[in-house]
Amino acid sequence: MGIVEAVLDSNLDMNKARSYRNGFTAALLTGFLVLSYQYWVLGELAIEILGIFFSTAFVFIISQAVYARSQ
Repeated sequence: MGIVEAVLDSNLDMNKARSYRNGFTAALLTGFLVLSYQYWVLGELAIEILGIFFSTAFVFIISQAVYARSQ
């Protein structure tokens, strides 16, 4: 059983799913704000921050796909 099947087979109620979605959204927005501030102050972007931002974005997109598939 893969990760997606385990998540879809778990007892995930609507409030918990919204909580996860909101948490990922907050992480994505925070990452974008940090990147914007860093670019504004330094004029360049650190690869570590870019990695964190894009990994958060990837997890957010995957979580939305899993959530939509479970509907």
